[in-house]
Amino acid sequence: MNKVYEYFNDIDGNFVEQFQTTGFDARVFELYLFAYLLESDYKIKRNYERPDFLVEKDGLTVAIEATTVNPTIHKQKANNDGKKSTDTTEDELRERLRNEVPIKFGSPLFSKLNKKYWELPQCKNIPIVLAIEAFHEEDSLSYTSNALIQYLYGKRHELHSDDGQDIVFKSDIKEHLSGSKTIPSMFFQQPNTEYISAILFTNSGTTAKFKRMGYYYGFSSRFIKMYREGLCYDFNPTDLGQNHLRMT
Repeated sequence: MNKVYEYFNDIDGNFVEQFQTTGFDARVFELYLFAYLLESDYKIKRNYERPDFLVEKDGLTVAIEATTVNPTIHKQKANNDGKKSTDTTEDELRERLRNEVPIKFGSPLFSKLNKKYWELPQCKNIPIVLAIEAFHEEDSLSYTSNALIQYLYGKRHELHSDDGQDIVFKSDIKEHLSGSKTIPSMFFQQPNTEYISAILFTNSGTTAKFKRMGYYYGFSSRFIKMYREGLCYDFNPTDLGQNHLRMT
């Protein structure tokens, strides 16, 4: 991370202060995006306070603004009240993915939309991308992509078994309701979203990723061993399950 930061232009002048205090996850995500864009041979411009990045490649310039899903204040003070998705039942988790988590994504995306980046001179007539990652609870990185897709496109795909056969049911979503809060679904049908070309999502913009990359490039002791374990999609169109993947 120190090596990447050597090439990083701190346009706001508060990166280190936020990294060391209340904005750790957001600043790690911003540094991760910078490292990704740099390694992918994009020409990066950070000459403005907004957006976070202007990138150029193959004659095309794109504006990228980063944001994160953060814990609510009362949960932050209570250390996320100690609850993980693994502490909930399958039905409870399904309900959270239907409503609570999409609302959490909707809040920062709506806030960025209200900034109207397309009105900035440096963003005129170029694609605008909002990059987002979820840090609202301890294991949010492991299960949030499904909820984001539901919110962005207003579509829900659920697996059901019928007479021994697995069937995927698709349904439309009009709104997400959690407690007293309700938001409309389908981000790309909201006013002014025609100015947003894409939502960029990742669940790996973390210190763990920097550790693995540091290890890969030799910035570590030879006595350190790293193991990565997770799930990957089975792209066989006739198989609705998932295969377990262990990577070392």
